[in-house]
Amino acid sequence: MCYIHRSNINSTSANLSLRANRELKRVRRVVIL
Repeated sequence: MCYIHRSNINSTSANLSLRANRELKRVRRVVIL
């Protein structure tokens, strides 16, 4: 159970990082424009 829980946390953190990267790309595009 603990191992599965940790893997879930890692996957969620990875998803959040991907979303943050997308948001940063959007902001960079807006700043460039």
